[in-house]
Amino acid sequence: MCDFDLYGRNRPVYKLKTTVEGQEDILVDRGETNVIFNLKATDLAGLPADYVALLTYFNTGQVSDDFTAAVDQEFRRLKGNDTRREYFMSIESIITMAESYARQEGHEKGWQEGRDEGREEAAKLLIEDTVQNQRDLDSLLTSLKAIFKDQAHIDELLAKYYYR
Repeated sequence: MCDFDLYGRNRPVYKLKTTVEGQEDILVDRGETNVIFNLKATDLAGLPADYVALLTYFNTGQVSDDFTAAVDQEFRRLKGNDTRREYFMSIESIITMAESYARQEGHEKGWQEGRDEGREEAAKLLIEDTVQNQRDLDSLLTSLKAIFKDQAHIDELLAKYYYR
């Protein structure tokens, strides 16, 4: 079960088959069936009624037939087992923590990229202003050193925008 469309095709169900790489016509029968239910699928046309019932159960918790009743009963049994519940809670906690770290890392990376782009744009404008208004190169270098500590990067910027 997946709460996003893993393959981006809006299919409600993806049945996976194992093949031999380079020989996709050879199916490997491992005695298992792997199915991914896309909980965000909007087109359920042509889907068997039991699949629709299962997708509805996954999305809403609504029991509508014998199979979803059995799934619901097993789900409740597992959640009622203290050891299993702790295990599920641990997994949920790990996933939540990983998602939080990923968001934070993405946020920090975005801020850093934004700062870097802003500094790059400021340097470009300073250099262009110096060239257009025939200002002092030493003053420009002092300003660039205040913005960037890396002399190699300053040299790159000068080569890119000053010495064209």
